[in-house]
Amino acid sequence: SSLFCVSAAAEKNFNIYVSSATALPGDSVVVNVDIENNPGIMAVTVTVHFDPDVFQYEAYYGGFLKIDTLALHNGYLSVVYCRKSDLSGDGTLFGVKLKVKEGAQVGSYPVTVKNSRCEDTLSGAFANWNAEKLNGTVYPGKVTVGYTGDNCKHKFGEYIQNVPSGCTTPGIRSRSCTVCGHSVSEETAAVGHNYSPDW
Repeated sequence: SSLFCVSAAAEKNFNIYVSSATALPGDSVVVNVDIENNPGIMAVTVTVHFDPDVFQYEAYYGGFLKIDTLALHNGYLSVVYCRKSDLSGDGTLFGVKLKVKEGAQVGSYPVTVKNSRCEDTLSGAFANWNAEKLNGTVYPGKVTVGYTGDNCKHKFGEYIQNVPSGCTTPGIRSRSCTVCGHSVSEETAAVGHNYSPDW
């Protein structure tokens, strides 16, 4: 439940954008949570979600929202903020620093914001000084983990014959991973002569 009493949801459209980043295993990235069309907020109770098998939480950076209460859970971070008047203006509410764990697989991993009950909505997550709940829309971000040479469980596509096999010479064919783009190639056997039956 919320830490403050609120009335019915106010129809005030605003957007929450979670930024995206690219990193390699061992790198740290900061994912920002920005607000657009801020209707004026006094209290916030949100959760920031990430894959705990891929990321390790490192730090919180206050933008508009200097921290009141912060709690780390398995796969999400609870952020609670309250002030004595409405905060207006657009920009970065806060940033979260995540470290990509060693051995993280290639791929794109979502980072998003939910309400305090960890539901896919902002219902009850924002309120103004008049105790009105403010409904907004979340646009999730992602962290794309790049290929280091050994951190992808490759899913190879079809072979492409780069050099055709000759009668006595081998050819070359290759295929690429559909996840990271890594390419492998191999020789194809010479096809041998195909003589005409006529002398």
